[in-house]
Amino acid sequence: MVAICGEFSCFTQDCDTPQQRDRGVARRPGGLPYNTLIESYRDGWVWSVPVSATRAFVTVMVDPRVTRMSRGDGLEATYARELEKTRHIQRGSPTGAVWACDASVYHASSYAGTRHLLIGDAGSSVDPLSSYGVKKAMSSAWLAATVVNTCLRDPSRSSVALDYFNMQEQQVFADQMRQTAAHYRAVASVSKHPFWTARSQEPAESGFYSERELTAALDRLKSAPAIRLRRTAGVRPQAVPRISGREIVLGEGLLAPGIPRAVEYLEGVHLWKLTEMAEGFSQVPDLYAAYNRTCPPVALPNFLSALSVLVAKNVLMNEVRA
Repeated sequence: MVAICGEFSCFTQDCDTPQQRDRGVARRPGGLPYNTLIESYRDGWVWSVPVSATRAFVTVMVDPRVTRMSRGDGLEATYARELEKTRHIQRGSPTGAVWACDASVYHASSYAGTRHLLIGDAGSSVDPLSSYGVKKAMSSAWLAATVVNTCLRDPSRSSVALDYFNMQEQQVFADQMRQTAAHYRAVASVSKHPFWTARSQEPAESGFYSERELTAALDRLKSAPAIRLRRTAGVRPQAVPRISGREIVLGEGLLAPGIPRAVEYLEGVHLWKLTEMAEGFSQVPDLYAAYNRTCPPVALPNFLSALSVLVAKNVLMNEVRA
């Protein structure tokens, strides 16, 4: 994907017409929009960001492989003709030169090494449509500082901290790709243009359970007259990294054949502690009350979700049938 950007000093002489108000665009008289504006069109999208009362940057996002663009007349002409495809973003002549840059999404195969961390855009980018780049960069920098602090304070935990950073950055990128795909699907349902359809495909689900599995397990628990939960073979605790204050520490996670890696918390529920406690109760409300007495209390929906996942993944089996 390519971003083509220009600076505008004013949108129109009359910036508060009834037609513009009908479009839901708030404008200062003689000035620019109050807020960032985003508009999709058939084979691309455009955004406008005001930086002062009289200046804004307007950028069109296109894919040269599939966007039908006018070529050969220079970048300014290409930019102007893309803006002409829009309905709500102002058309006109930009102030100053038009410029373009690569806006393709990318990611590293590894985000951490013994002497380096890839922070923010150094490790991966996000699609500008997600509007998550700044928050992602700040979160990445905060986590990196925590990792470095851990390595300096306790070198024996360096490999654990570096692995944790790498895993978290991979997860953030995958989550952003899924969320961005949903934005593209919303337009692809109307416009079948490859610009939208090609980006609407979700990456493979990284979670270890599906909503369908969770719902089915919860229905089985609700329909059973009682519970007699038993741990299945291969279920055991395993140390997992997590953040505690300003350091990466090891917590007690749950490892089971149906779970690809050890997990400590799910929906705020400590999975291994719940697994240990579950065998001693015949009713779900009693188990819930006991868990909240022993561990930091959680809301009932969170507790039921975690318990249902344990049943769905055969960590716990209910020997009482409905």
